[in-house]
Amino acid sequence: MTNQFLEALASWKEICGRLTPDQRAKLNASFTPPIGNRLLRFNDHLQSPVVPVARRVNAGFEIEPTRVLTRASGDIHWQNGQEHGPISPRQFIKTGEAIEVENPYHSQPLQFILHVLPEFDFNAESLAAEFAPVTQRKTPADVFTDEKEGMKSSNVPPKNLRLMPPLQEEIRNGGNTIATLRNGALALTAENPGDEPRRETKQLPSWSLNADLSSRRGLGMWVTGDESGALLLVQVGSRDYVVSIDFKGRRYIEIPNGEVSWANGDWGWRMDTKTNNYAKVHQVKIGFGQLPAHSSATVTVEQLTALGEVSKPLVNPVVNTGIGWIRLHGSVPCGYFLQYVGGRKATVYDENWRAQGELDVETSAPDAPHGSLHIQVAADGDGRWLDTQFITVGDPMHVGSE
Repeated sequence: MTNQFLEALASWKEICGRLTPDQRAKLNASFTPPIGNRLLRFNDHLQSPVVPVARRVNAGFEIEPTRVLTRASGDIHWQNGQEHGPISPRQFIKTGEAIEVENPYHSQPLQFILHVLPEFDFNAESLAAEFAPVTQRKTPADVFTDEKEGMKSSNVPPKNLRLMPPLQEEIRNGGNTIATLRNGALALTAENPGDEPRRETKQLPSWSLNADLSSRRGLGMWVTGDESGALLLVQVGSRDYVVSIDFKGRRYIEIPNGEVSWANGDWGWRMDTKTNNYAKVHQVKIGFGQLPAHSSATVTVEQLTALGEVSKPLVNPVVNTGIGWIRLHGSVPCGYFLQYVGGRKATVYDENWRAQGELDVETSAPDAPHGSLHIQVAADGDGRWLDTQFITVGDPMHVGSE
């Protein structure tokens, strides 16, 4: 996408000299500091629900406010992850499931980007992870070498890996959460008697292992919740997997990768997750990443498993908008992106956003109405994960010639 970046940079360099004070103030107004309890924030950079997209029109420019549609609650705004770069709103859904998002703009054709993620089978054959003594702290040279090796393709068969500690003695307790291994299940307890919510990312129960998860980035587990409102946090390597304990009883939980938490409005991106090497995981941590004020939590976790990735294409997807549908004919390989911006064609891109072809599109009243919008993505063989962004645009701002 280098050419697009350079074109955008050149356009904005010209636009900045042509903006009126009112236009500049309007653009700046969409960027605000994060709201909410400061104790529950990892990032204090400015945020915005809108991305202003510039394009040249005759002798001037247009700036079009562009939104990735979000739910009424639970999603993040656009924000900056310091040196990491931008963190964008998105929803991780399975085909066949529906979400409700809000369109603040006028009724219009829906745009979208679908990132095809692997399939998982929690009940497939699983192997025991290799448990090991506590790993020594890495030197800078080790980190550099690990990062380079992590970029290589892995030939490990996509079999599941069992991540549960083998013995109680392997678990290192030392913080607020206490983990006890009982009949192969982890019983987790914690208390927060204070007047403020409590967050914890460091002092969590942990155990050591040596595992290659480069083809096992999904996690599956059975969780028995107590409806305490706590956030269960599983750290695998330098990635966060977060589960809201807003339910009571036993439930299967599946999370497709460690980047899902970045788009979770209750958690988000944090500096310690900026880099990660799935190919060399040496530790698992688990506990309560967040506890409400004056609360306690008791949760049981069973069969914590790194899920082998099954690479299957997304075949004949249909995006239902509640009042119509957008049907795409063809398949998108696992790991690829599908982008639709209107018309009778959608473009398929590879993992590095290089165009690989087009799919034919037919539509039936595809306009996304103003207000609430129920969206479902269906496909041949429902039940596989997608990383999705559904997009609408507002009225453009016209920036005249010099």
